[in-house]
Amino acid sequence: MNLRIFAISLISVFLVQSIFANQVKNFDISHSTSTKAVIVSSKNNLRIYQKTMKMFFSGVQSQEDARLTAIRRIEADIAREAGEYISTNTKLVNSKIVKDEVVAISAVILNSSIIKEKNIIENNTFGIEITIEATIDTSSLEHRIAQVLKTEEYLRQLKQLQADKEKLLTKLNKLDNEAKTLKSDTKKLKNQYQKLRKQNKLLEYTQLAYKSLIDNDYDKAINYYTEALLIDPEDVPSYVNRGAAYLYINKYSNAKKDYIKAIELKPSEKNLRYISFSNLGEAYYKTKEYDKALEYYNKAIKTDPAYFATYSRRGALYYVKKQFSKAIEDYSKAIELNSNKESRGREYYIRGLLYGETREYEKAIQDLSIAISLNEQTFMSYQFRAQFYIATKQFSKAIDDCSKIIKEDNSADLAYLWRGQAFLNLQHINKAITDFNKYISFDAKNSEAYILRGYAYLMKKEIQNALKDANTACSLGDCSLQKKLNSREN
Repeated sequence: MNLRIFAISLISVFLVQSIFANQVKNFDISHSTSTKAVIVSSKNNLRIYQKTMKMFFSGVQSQEDARLTAIRRIEADIAREAGEYISTNTKLVNSKIVKDEVVAISAVILNSSIIKEKNIIENNTFGIEITIEATIDTSSLEHRIAQVLKTEEYLRQLKQLQADKEKLLTKLNKLDNEAKTLKSDTKKLKNQYQKLRKQNKLLEYTQLAYKSLIDNDYDKAINYYTEALLIDPEDVPSYVNRGAAYLYINKYSNAKKDYIKAIELKPSEKNLRYISFSNLGEAYYKTKEYDKALEYYNKAIKTDPAYFATYSRRGALYYVKKQFSKAIEDYSKAIELNSNKESRGREYYIRGLLYGETREYEKAIQDLSIAISLNEQTFMSYQFRAQFYIATKQFSKAIDDCSKIIKEDNSADLAYLWRGQAFLNLQHINKAITDFNKYISFDAKNSEAYILRGYAYLMKKEIQNALKDANTACSLGDCSLQKKLNSREN
């Protein structure tokens, strides 16, 4: 299946890092005001934004805490406001991407700097005024949108991650308000802030891991998820996504451990259970533990029978076990459930091969034709379709397919063998011999080629050449033509 758990880097939300250190007394309740981020420079894909914020000190904050809070909130606001601007000025590659989703995968701050900072007093309240300048890179937005379109489940996780961060900001604002009535209860506030900082750190590692997955840097992603799990050893998404990274680099034993742990934690979200069962089945499939693989594929399908990917996986397992009818059923179900017609090509291609195994050649030809129209395994689809055309005596069509293969790759040896066979059946003897000669130049150990060329020589009444090929074929294990020629002489 397509691993539905990739995601794109969200706008970073920073919480206060040192709320209770170096407390300053006699400050009013904390609050802040800010201007809207403005573009001061734009060149190619780089935009420079400026934003100013005034942050006033509370009774449970130090001056440095307020300063850090202002810097991080400005950075978060710039990224968010820049994302909203980008979302209205970017041509989307698929109408399914809506504004909220584009904002969630907006551009990344390359660097930021403080260009102005001063202490202020307003209404007898001490504070600090800071102006930040940040450089935004928008160049990779459409590429990231395309990545998300291919990995819909990661986008779902990202939206949940964004929602989690919004909740953290809401809690932070709530705690600021609670400071009005809880000045003496600093211990309670401190515990709550510490919890929020822990949650924020977990989210930061998760975002870094997502970006590493998008960049195909699976080792780095694994390291970030490992850091996240040190913060929260029961974070199921980190086990699930780290397991996916292990699958990508063929570390199946590690992948199994992560998915077994995720299942043991009994996640309430159905999607996490589904992915854990399906990917654990895939890990067992890769290590050829087919009974275990089938067990977990079945559990995944039971958890979410409406999703197509595990039907494809189970169909591949049945294919390996030569249970072709069951495999065809699963691939048919996958085609039925996959709403994205453009991505069905792989299922049509494999089902076409399965119909070939059951000798339902017309159905095989139909499926491979659809796979070709969807640009799926085009080279191989032409090769197998040519075989099935020969099996159904559609020799001219077989010749056309083989010629397309040879045009793309003139070293495609089997295409010469099959086209020669089609020419032979149409009694284009010289063309058939030419193709058999070409094939034998690639593979001189295949008795079938000598048998077919021997028949071609026999049709031309070149008995000595036919006998020579018959003897060669017999030395390679097939004496059928030799026996036929000997019986004619007798």
